Amino acid sequence: MKSNSIITAILASVLLLGSCSSVNKISYMQDKEGTDTVINAPEVKPIVLLPGDKLSMTIYSKDPDIMNLLNLSSQAKPLGMATYGQPLTSVYSVSGTGTIDVPLVGNVEVKGLTRAQATEKIKDAILSSGQANDVVINLEYASQKYYVLGEVNKPGYKAVDADVITILDAISVAGDLTIDGQRKAVTVTRNVAGNEESYTMDLTNLSEMVQSPGYFIQTNDVIYVAPNKKRMRDSTASMNSVLSTTFWVSIANLALTVYKLLR
Repeated sequence: MKSNSIITAILASVLLLGSCSSVNKISYMQDKEGTDTVINAPEVKPIVLLPGDKLSMTIYSKDPDIMNLLNLSSQAKPLGMATYGQPLTSVYSVSGTGTIDVPLVGNVEVKGLTRAQATEKIKDAILSSGQANDVVINLEYASQKYYVLGEVNKPGYKAVDADVITILDAISVAGDLTIDGQRKAVTVTRNVAGNEESYTMDLTNLSEMVQSPGYFIQTNDVIYVAPNKKRMRDSTASMNSVLSTTFWVSIANLALTVYKLLR
């Protein structure tokens, strides 16, 4: 009877250890669970334009001739192909110095501006040049993207399709974290003035997460979700490592067999 009790205790301990080793904290924003606490909203930081970005721009005017001229670019169709109400859409590249070359106007600096700010600046430049008395500009992103890697269901690059993108938006587009993604170790790497900066966020803590510089995503950001310890153990060459779940399951099966033999 004593040996049976010992074996039973060993078996229970092994099973408990095995179950504990596979427990994952998968809830986001755990600091706000079950509460109605209001937190201070962070300052919104929209996407800003960078050298190398491509912009799709269409310029409308009441004067069809002016509209034709304003919508010309090296990638547009020949003069005269556009008609009133159907102007050409041209793609412009932001130069290394942060400018785009607008027809009839010349270089307009847009580096560091939001899409809305760049639209207003281009409009002001056209009106100030005296080339047109009225213009409406439609400026869209053409190439901007960011990257989501690691323990997410749909890793890869994601197109910038909004002026404001948060880390939660990015993770949602990537199909959410896998069960093995570390909620407390999500890192955003960003190039700032030629230097690589990294910000690690804890998605289980909303109050801290929204204050991180990486909370609002920028073009070319790299988001990396680290694997949890279970995932790293399961990825080792030896699946029977003392740290692996498989090891503990094997020990549990062995203890159960010994227990049955001693009954």
